[in-house]
Amino acid sequence: MAGSSLAMTYEDMEAELQRLSQLADDFESTTGSMTTSVTTLCDNWTSASTESYREDYLKLTTNFSHTLEIVRSLIQETHAYISDMQATDNAHSTNRVQ
Repeated sequence: MAGSSLAMTYEDMEAELQRLSQLADDFESTTGSMTTSVTTLCDNWTSASTESYREDYLKLTTNFSHTLEIVRSLIQETHAYISDMQATDNAHSTNRVQ
């Protein structure tokens, strides 16, 4: 089992998680806009390649959703890790020998 190392404060971790959460929201918004554009193109563009274009894009949207799912899970798990570590630190921060 590999050891662990933490080269940032919990506050820095929280700030980075907030940034990552905003990026995930931006990604979701951007991919939603992309889907609207692709749908508009495919609905108004009749050619031999239209349906394969639509099908390929729909396959990508599954990856978009999965990416967001993983990133948001990572964010939640890291928040829980920080909370657990702070609780452990606090539990061991008092003298036990009188």
